[in-house]
Amino acid sequence: MNGFSRAGKVKEALTILDEMRGRGMKPNLYTFNCLIYNLGIAGKAEEAENIYKELKLMGIKPDVFTYNALIRAYSTCGDMDRAYAMYKEMMVRGCNPNSETFPQLPN
Repeated sequence: MNGFSRAGKVKEALTILDEMRGRGMKPNLYTFNCLIYNLGIAGKAEEAENIYKELKLMGIKPDVFTYNALIRAYSTCGDMDRAYAMYKEMMVRGCNPNSETFPQLPN
């Protein structure tokens, strides 16, 4: 799945996610993070946010990589307000930023 995502074949990666679900397999944090990150790079912030919402509904706790990927997705799409809102959510939820967080934030 990560290979498809990284190659810009996000649709194929999402198809694999659907196949996993169909077989009763539950995606883990790594799976979700790969999708969120690569959707963001592809400029698909809405889709990345939908994956994030699914992750939370499954009770999986986002990590710093999740938040950084979402901040980057919003920044890439020019949505500065949502990028900063995600940063604030990260802080409220007790997830400490790392050295990769701040360069993702728009100036």
